[in-house]
Amino acid sequence: MTSYTEGFSRDGEAIRAALDGNWEKALELNQSLLQDSPEHIPTLNRLARCYSQLGNDELAGSTYEKVLSLDKFNLIAKKNCALLKEGHCVPSG
Repeated sequence: MTSYTEGFSRDGEAIRAALDGNWEKALELNQSLLQDSPEHIPTLNRLARCYSQLGNDELAGSTYEKVLSLDKFNLIAKKNCALLKEGHCVPSG
């Protein structure tokens, strides 16, 4: 299990990779973070963004749908679902 402060540095590393446009690295880092916290909404939103940037809109959409199943008011997921699927993302579960 990851320590509390280590999680912050790993989050920062994932964010930095995305800001640098290194989407494959950002994808790996976010997937790794989810192993410790599979329902961490900010990480799921970042993961979905990675999928989208890498051209996998289907996985991006399903990841945003997972976010909406956890938090139906999440504006990031709602906005990006609308952009991906013309508003057809719906919460799963």
